[in-house]
Amino acid sequence: LLVSEEAMSKTSPEMNSYSELVANYNRILNDALLSPEYSTQQVLKTDSETPFYDVSIEGGWLVSGGELNTAKIWNISNGEILKSLEFGEPVSAVKISPDNTVIYVATKDGKLHKVDSKTYEQTEVIGGMDIFIRQIGNSSDGKFLFGVKGSKILEVYNTNDFNLVSRQEAEGLRTYLTYTTIMKNKNEYIVAYSDSSIIHYDMAT
Repeated sequence: LLVSEEAMSKTSPEMNSYSELVANYNRILNDALLSPEYSTQQVLKTDSETPFYDVSIEGGWLVSGGELNTAKIWNISNGEILKSLEFGEPVSAVKISPDNTVIYVATKDGKLHKVDSKTYEQTEVIGGMDIFIRQIGNSSDGKFLFGVKGSKILEVYNTNDFNLVSRQEAEGLRTYLTYTTIMKNKNEYIVAYSDSSIIHYDMAT
């Protein structure tokens, strides 16, 4: 139910399969209301004590990571593992592209991997970073990708060639990033810092 709520929060009536998504969500909601309190539809055993995930809204699957050398792709409806992606170092962040065709996986050796969501072919697109990425985000059109590195650095990359577009670094020994949000349907993001400031950035500039 919680995964379904997360997925529905990102939908819009303009989507091709919106009516089907609403019907499936209503079915899950009704099942939950008829089930004993605190019951659940699926339990995904990630084998990690610190799991994180991202959801493919229209695809009906999610990708999970969590300090292991694998990123697992799950069928949400039945809990089946569709694919277990292997990496040389622990996975530190995962993100699905807005069109659901690409899975981005960051690892603790400072690499960023691009995975085809259909064939599961892996391509290393960024390597040799001195600080690994711990959070990944997309622009609404998929043209930009942001990575939070450590507690002080946010970098934005162009997804055509993965060149660095911009870099923001918190200044001062005691200043760090506390929260980052990408604005829906805009190539803009907002960053909060521990010095009480909140700054609005444009990804293109």
